[in-house]
Amino acid sequence: MFNLISRNPYFNRSHSSFIRLKSTLIPRLSDLISNPPSFNQSLRVRGWVNKTRKHKKTSFINISDGSLSLWVQIVVDNDLVDPDLLKNLKIGCSIEVEGYLEDPNSENSFNSKIENTSIVCSKNGVGLIGSVDNDYPLANFRLLNDYIRSLPTLKHRTGRVASLFRLRSALDYRLHEFFQKENFIKTNPPLITTSNCEGGSEIFQIEKTLDAKPKLSHFFKDDSYLTVSTQLHLEALSMGLGNVWTFSPSFRAEESDTRRHLSEFWMLEAEMAFITDVRQLTDFCEKMLKYLARTIVENKTDQFMILDDLFGDHSRRTDEEKESALAAINKVHSLEKFPVVTYTQAIKILENSSEDFKFGKPQWGDDLKSEHEKYLCEKVYDSPVFVINYPKKLKPFYMSVNSDNNTVACFDLLVPGVGEIIGGSIREENYDLLKAEITRRKMKAKDLEWYLDLRRFGSVPHGGFGLGFDRLIRYFGAAGNIRDVIPFPRVQGKCPA
Repeated sequence: MFNLISRNPYFNRSHSSFIRLKSTLIPRLSDLISNPPSFNQSLRVRGWVNKTRKHKKTSFINISDGSLSLWVQIVVDNDLVDPDLLKNLKIGCSIEVEGYLEDPNSENSFNSKIENTSIVCSKNGVGLIGSVDNDYPLANFRLLNDYIRSLPTLKHRTGRVASLFRLRSALDYRLHEFFQKENFIKTNPPLITTSNCEGGSEIFQIEKTLDAKPKLSHFFKDDSYLTVSTQLHLEALSMGLGNVWTFSPSFRAEESDTRRHLSEFWMLEAEMAFITDVRQLTDFCEKMLKYLARTIVENKTDQFMILDDLFGDHSRRTDEEKESALAAINKVHSLEKFPVVTYTQAIKILENSSEDFKFGKPQWGDDLKSEHEKYLCEKVYDSPVFVINYPKKLKPFYMSVNSDNNTVACFDLLVPGVGEIIGGSIREENYDLLKAEITRRKMKAKDLEWYLDLRRFGSVPHGGFGLGFDRLIRYFGAAGNIRDVIPFPRVQGKCPA
């Protein structure tokens, strides 16, 4: 037995012998709040002004730096700072402050709560980094969401949108953590492809401009597109690496101007080798979402950085948004098991309902509309719900057909307030069956030869899924519009900045 670790002298050192490097960055306000320095200890912070109150002897400046929704109050003795600088401080300008953390229990303290932490400014301790013009769009305290959406380069400076972006960052990190613990290998499939995974026409084709003239030319030998899904390449990678996953943008030329759709969106996709049952996929996805909810609810760091960020007074979110977000997180965390219903059972539930659907009640073989999905998860189950075994005519070519020869081994996860956020299936591993389905659908078999060949070279049962990450953020963050949860949203007719 080889002891590789003992051969490396660095592994034989005690932990204390390693050099611990001190950060060269100025601490962020989140560091100041979560791990405050000693009172009266000199410190320096930077941030953007979001409120000023100027009195005869003392001025108060509230600043934030984007690391959390809470602001820090700067207490300024007017006699110790350039009066012209104080006069010209406006909402949105960036400043640097030197001073010390005030003891909230001191006799002359300006506050007594940690969330209103005060820094007492030193002499000449306020410095202007960047000024703002008089037409700064976010100068008003209360702004309508539609107006904020029209400012893609500035919207993240508002408390509500910033809290959603921080939630996005936190869940991104936790998903990486989850897949690492599940022993998956993270891969990076291409975003440019010659294969149309979903088989539809809503794709962006790539062409090259010649000498900046309108004439176009193929850059690659064959037609190529921005990927709708990396699934086919993930399947190839799983045939040798086992359980693999990726997290990357996807593109769809949808002509849908709704609160649910984007032309560029982020997908988490995973493929697992040697699985045969769609319930293995649903159980894994449920475990993944429960992991996210559990870390938010039970982890003290996440409680502070996410829950207070989403629900605190500084988040500028409505009470309805706060209640919806908290309900979503708690429901996923506390529910013993997500309900599972077959497509056939779902159709019967919808047919027997008294709901007046805009698009009418679906019949077997019809695709479920958004209103049907929301009815199931919001009014029937009041929780996330898996719908499995859809008719094969509604789903892409690569899904494994069930024994009834009418349905495929697939699932959609529907959640309240959003609808579908995850879709997945067992993939067809038999070469002859897969080729026959490609032929039946009159697809270009030549473009998929490499994909078919995977079935000739040691094929195994396998399956996978795709999670719409932006929709997940919308669900846990109770965001009414998906354009609020992603920087610089791309939709038909709109590609700002």
